[in-house]
Amino acid sequence: MSIIASIFVHYINIILSTSGFSLAVFLAIFLFWRAGRRELVDSQTLLDVVAVFIAGALIFGRLADFLVRFDYYHLSIRRLVFFNVFWGFDMHGAFIGGVLLVWFYLRSKKDKFWFTFDLGASAVAFGAFLYLFFKYLTFVISKNATRFEYLYYFIGFLIIFWALKRFERKKKHDGFFANFFLVSSAVLNVLVNIIFFKKLTVEVAYYHLIFSFILILLASVNWYVLAKRKISRDIKSAFGGILLSVLKVKRVITNIREADNVAKAIILSPLYLVKLVYFLVKYLGREFMASIFDLGRSFRFKK
Repeated sequence: MSIIASIFVHYINIILSTSGFSLAVFLAIFLFWRAGRRELVDSQTLLDVVAVFIAGALIFGRLADFLVRFDYYHLSIRRLVFFNVFWGFDMHGAFIGGVLLVWFYLRSKKDKFWFTFDLGASAVAFGAFLYLFFKYLTFVISKNATRFEYLYYFIGFLIIFWALKRFERKKKHDGFFANFFLVSSAVLNVLVNIIFFKKLTVEVAYYHLIFSFILILLASVNWYVLAKRKISRDIKSAFGGILLSVLKVKRVITNIREADNVAKAIILSPLYLVKLVYFLVKYLGREFMASIFDLGRSFRFKK
């Protein structure tokens, strides 16, 4: 009976993994297409971008895995080519490869890369959430208690998707959503790998951490540049804020009235905390309901 049960669970997991991945890809493409149509982008252009991204992801995902897992491939071209026998695929390399190929394609077509990337940011986040959710279900069914990192991953990508949908309510500069997705997903990857560092192989953990830190650095710098902010002005603003804080602390120490106000604030801090929690729960509830309506609008077929 245990053998029959294990075979049943094995095939259920295969069905879940396959259907979850297919559904995630389909809905991600659909959300990207819907976002592009809302911005009056031609459907053929959107589908071409999807095709180029998939081609780049397949090629670079395999190559990245070949280069990273040296102990498995031993730089053997035969093992690289015969993927049906020597299976391996790197999601980080696939994503970067797909984005890179899309960048070359859009540059040749003289289209806006960051504008297009912004259209796909929430779609990729939702696709990642859905895929990781199904992946986590397979481990739950298999009763594998050591793979709780997928729980953190799919919740994290759901939060990223929710944040992107909320940010879409206001117009942002080109590249805002794309770089927010890159930075937030890299931060999520860092946190999960730190939490589950002991449960992962050292090579995998360090590879994920190094990749994520580099991505955070590059995306943050690029985000700042695309925002067209001036370093001198931001430095002055930061210095002014620090100076005002120092002067406020000095005034509290030297002025009896200010010190009395601080003491009252400390005494009433539990009440302020309760009010803060109340307004936070109220705000999150309102935002959650609004995001549900936004999600429903995202899947509508009508403009």
